[in-house]
Amino acid sequence: MRFTLMFPAVALLAMSAGADGKVSLLTASPEIAPLAAWAEVSGQPAVSGHEAWRYRHGATYQILRLTDPFACEAACATEAICQAWSFVETDGSAEPRCELKRAAGRQEENRLATSGVQPERRSPKVSAPPAPELADPLADLASAVRSGDAEAGFRLAKIYEAGDGTARDLEKARYWAGEAARLGHRRSMHDLAVYMIEGEGGETDMKGAAEWFTKAALEGEVDSQFNLALLLLSRADQDSEALGVALYWLLIAAGNGDTAAAEKSGEVAVLLPEDLVARVRAEASAFQARDF
Repeated sequence: MRFTLMFPAVALLAMSAGADGKVSLLTASPEIAPLAAWAEVSGQPAVSGHEAWRYRHGATYQILRLTDPFACEAACATEAICQAWSFVETDGSAEPRCELKRAAGRQEENRLATSGVQPERRSPKVSAPPAPELADPLADLASAVRSGDAEAGFRLAKIYEAGDGTARDLEKARYWAGEAARLGHRRSMHDLAVYMIEGEGGETDMKGAAEWFTKAALEGEVDSQFNLALLLLSRADQDSEALGVALYWLLIAAGNGDTAAAEKSGEVAVLLPEDLVARVRAEASAFQARDF
């Protein structure tokens, strides 16, 4: 799915001014993120209260082997003693881990980490719709998703989106796309972001859409790279750096065969200084999709 940009959108920044005043593009290197954490841009917490790319100190009392920050947040919610949590993704040398903490200590930047504060014991925020009846032909797919099958979640979302053999239900389509996205399904990350932008199956959520487009783009989803560029272009009149970052993602999408991105990149390039365009081209050519 692509979307037609018909509204001003808040998007992520991906460039910063250095100490010498020069603008430098943040690349996908292990040291510097291609896009700043959403919380840094908006001044608000990330989706579900997550602090993206932040590690919290604060008297870790338990370490769990969980696979995503949502599971870590839910684990903290069930512990009366838990005041904060940090989920740390694998760096190739260690397994992912969830740290539960007795206190919400100081934060530090860590691009492998997502954290959150749990001021009081509460239930997880995300609740599933009722499971299909056993006689329902979709029951097996739903069960597979809850067992960790991301592809089953993607298929279930598409069935509800199209009304294929069942009533069309965009709320359920959005829910199952979200489940598949959190299980790591790249295309579902993109679809979930589109639902959020269009307000289909739930409320419009521009912050959430930007986060999911970003993650899918970093994993190599070409449509997400293109859509993320559109979000950045929509705020170019407010943020001079957004044009350069939009060009970065357009060039990456164009390099993956997207003809619309190639055409749009030419339109954007003429609006920027030649030296900046050259640097953006070099960094876009060095882009490598990540495996989250």
